[in-house]
Amino acid sequence: MRPLSLMPIASSILAWLLVQAYVTSDCNAQDSLVAHDPFPKSLRITTWNLEWFFDDYLGDNRSDLSKELSAPSKKDWNWKVQVVAQAIAAIRPSILALQEIENRRVLEELTKSLREEHGLSYRIAQIDGFDKATEQEVAILFRDGLVEFSRLEQSTPMFRSEQFYSLSKHLIARFRWGDQSDTEELYVVVVHLRAKPEESDLRKKQCLLVRHWLGDLQRHTPNIIVLGDFNTDEKVGEIRPGSDLDVLLQGPTSSRSDDLIDLLEKSDKPKEQTHLFLARQFDRIVVTSSLLRNEPEQMDLVFSKISVQPQVVIRGQGIDDRNLHWDKYWMIAPEERDISDHFPVTADFDFIR
Repeated sequence: MRPLSLMPIASSILAWLLVQAYVTSDCNAQDSLVAHDPFPKSLRITTWNLEWFFDDYLGDNRSDLSKELSAPSKKDWNWKVQVVAQAIAAIRPSILALQEIENRRVLEELTKSLREEHGLSYRIAQIDGFDKATEQEVAILFRDGLVEFSRLEQSTPMFRSEQFYSLSKHLIARFRWGDQSDTEELYVVVVHLRAKPEESDLRKKQCLLVRHWLGDLQRHTPNIIVLGDFNTDEKVGEIRPGSDLDVLLQGPTSSRSDDLIDLLEKSDKPKEQTHLFLARQFDRIVVTSSLLRNEPEQMDLVFSKISVQPQVVIRGQGIDDRNLHWDKYWMIAPEERDISDHFPVTADFDFIR
């Protein structure tokens, strides 16, 4: 029998080692090229319920309600896009959480208007929810920093426990700035909770579900913002124990260390309503305590101020007649027609070392 030569085997092993060394070296080189978006000087984070930001095309609407409250014509829809873009351009948020939008297509029209008419470039983060009655969605427009966005759901045991209630309209986005040696991360959780006072028990279960999610998110970073249309009846300084907002702020534990802070408490006008007609503060921005303090010798995102922005919503000589706005919105003269029945709420943060 001819003796087995080891040369081909040795050559194969050597070739494999050379390939692995090249791949490893190439991967390391690629890793060194990966850089996060640089730290901006500050962040302006805004939440705004746009009130039925639905275009005039009804071919993708199934519910009678969504068809009824969509823009009745292309002209009317173009007006809505234009005035919403003007309002956003006046605020110039870094991260904008939106509620009551129809789909990604309407956001693309909005970002096009922002880019072409106002020189502002925004990207879109949006995932379809499952509110079949309204077909409303939530979304985020952002300038930079986003590295991931997703939706979270309940496990089967959680469903069976009946302690929680699903959020049909929510989005979770993870942001990161800095370089490999010094980074700052932030989670932004956008929600649109169940409406109406009689739905408070369901809102409490939704808030408990959000708190459950926060426990997982905090494994990545302590910096978390929950914002959106909470539909809560609770007012700043008058939050009732066991209410929906109390559940969200206090969480499931008795410890105060994991409490969330309602930034409206820090406002110069803490009692200011966020709704066009109702003396309610539906729209909130709540944060983890890490966003209120600066840790020494590292770059930190730190809260600066919060404000409600009615001036970008109210047009003409005063607020719309409530019945006209809600029942015959498109019959109001365009120059008098208020943009939404919600005001934007804006929180400013600084990057501080």
